[in-house]
Amino acid sequence: MTVNEKIYRYRTEKGMSQEALAEEIGVSRQSVSKWETGAALPDTEYVVKMAKLFGVSIDDLLLGGPLPEGEGEKKRRDAPPEKSENTLREKEETLCKRLSLWGFILSVAVCLVGLIVSIVAACRERKLGEVKQLTVAGITVGATLTAFLLQTLLLYLLYLVLASGR
Repeated sequence: MTVNEKIYRYRTEKGMSQEALAEEIGVSRQSVSKWETGAALPDTEYVVKMAKLFGVSIDDLLLGGPLPEGEGEKKRRDAPPEKSENTLREKEETLCKRLSLWGFILSVAVCLVGLIVSIVAACRERKLGEVKQLTVAGITVGATLTAFLLQTLLLYLLYLVLASGR
């Protein structure tokens, strides 16, 4: 069944005249007549309006017949994503990997610098006593490790946000 035959069929099933359909979707009666005779095809916006008005899918109005229940959704799900979408995902994954790697390297570097500073401070402060040296070293190492863990957590959260956007 052609598009023009379907428009005629759905319009008459609804008990509408050409004029009533034209008024409902915002065109002239002559346009509806041309569509039904096959002299012209409706623009996309009118196809959408007619499909809603007739209670059918756009596919049913334009194609040979209605798709089996859920078939259109299955085809969309099974279809491979567009190339541009794949490229965007690859770029996001690459960015996430790079940020994670640089964040890890930076965290390790900060941790090492903190340990070196702690050792140097402990060696210079021998006269302050063993307890104070251990306290200074412990605070420095603790702060460095906390910063490392926070950076790791933030990078993991960034990864989750980027991954959920797919």
